[in-house]
Amino acid sequence: MQQKERLNIYLPKRLKRRLKDLSEDTGQSMNDLTVDAIKDRVDRGDSAHSAPDIVLDRLGQVLNTLILVAQDTTNNEVKQLVEELVEEQQTLMSDIRKDHAEIKQLLTDIRNRQ
Repeated sequence: MQQKERLNIYLPKRLKRRLKDLSEDTGQSMNDLTVDAIKDRVDRGDSAHSAPDIVLDRLGQVLNTLILVAQDTTNNEVKQLVEELVEEQQTLMSDIRKDHAEIKQLLTDIRNRQ
């Protein structure tokens, strides 16, 4: 379990009311919603946890599922189709990784120029 620290924040009344309404609508605590919102914002600003990383994680999950489906199926046509999808996904993931590395380098260059 992650260790937690307390942080006191002041919200405008309207925002707090909206947060409370969302909490009641979703059944999540106001704290959990706030932590999720802050995490999303910090992740967007932190290139180490950027959207391409999230996409790569999700693609990895899908790839593992496709591999399991290919291993479990006895129908050769389905198995061949799944194998083709796995190969295509691996190619796409490789391309995304390359693009992600290039974007990170560009961001580093831009930060160094400032």
